[in-house]
Amino acid sequence: MIRKEKEKEKEKEKEEIVSSKKKVSTIAKSPAAPLNALHEQYPILGVNSGKIREVVQENVGGGTITIGDLDRVRVPAGGGTTWSVPTPTGDEESKAIEGIVVLWKDIRAYWSEPFGGGKQPPDCRSDDAITGTGNPGGECAGCPNAQFGSNGARQACKAMRLLFLMQKGSVLPMLLAAPPTSLKAMKKYFIGLAGQTIPFYSAVTQLTLEAMTNSAGIKYAEIRPKLIHRLSDKEAKVVKEYAAGLKPVVAKMSAAAAMRDLQPEAPEAPDASKEAEQESELPF
Repeated sequence: MIRKEKEKEKEKEKEEIVSSKKKVSTIAKSPAAPLNALHEQYPILGVNSGKIREVVQENVGGGTITIGDLDRVRVPAGGGTTWSVPTPTGDEESKAIEGIVVLWKDIRAYWSEPFGGGKQPPDCRSDDAITGTGNPGGECAGCPNAQFGSNGARQACKAMRLLFLMQKGSVLPMLLAAPPTSLKAMKKYFIGLAGQTIPFYSAVTQLTLEAMTNSAGIKYAEIRPKLIHRLSDKEAKVVKEYAAGLKPVVAKMSAAAAMRDLQPEAPEAPDASKEAEQESELPF
């Protein structure tokens, strides 16, 4: 009897060891995805830029595509945790957005007076979150308006991270802005990728929303990024080359124009910013 129990215990231990090994193997392989599957989901991995340009030109004729033409997604107000994503068949609600961040850009904008509607341009803006233009202008890091506590518990100068996210089935990125409340989580995620030697453009990232409440009792939503898959070196190279064509255009994008309708409370961009945005044509 005792012998049989010992044999059963040994068999159970063997099963647990095998099960444990399988779990570790699954976790280690989880960021990877079948090559063909990713190519089907993300056309830019298998379609050359010439083909993309051809399709775009057929659809826009003699016109051009600018950053202002890209679909924009904003974080919902009031702590909502469902994204509203534009599609050719209409807006679709989703609990998660998944895609490849082909480019990102940090920006800042400051209004000395509370925004009251209309087309009021910011008193100071930074198109790179490093150097401000306007009043007060200068280096952002040392600016009093960029310090927490300069507007209640917040920063008087609003900071945002723009993500150019390539979704499944598309060859054009959409524009999504991480608001001030999500910057810490986004920075932590990007640093985490760097720690694993994963360039941001070689990661398939999932973005979900978590409902939060600040000290004043105001509800808001915070972005929660997560690594879903890692691209192969060959695939990452394709994405990097694609992004290289967008980089000069994104660099010209003004902070005022970028903040237009990206968040419920974001002020509308002035006409001048819209014109600058229209001049920044995408390389297609």
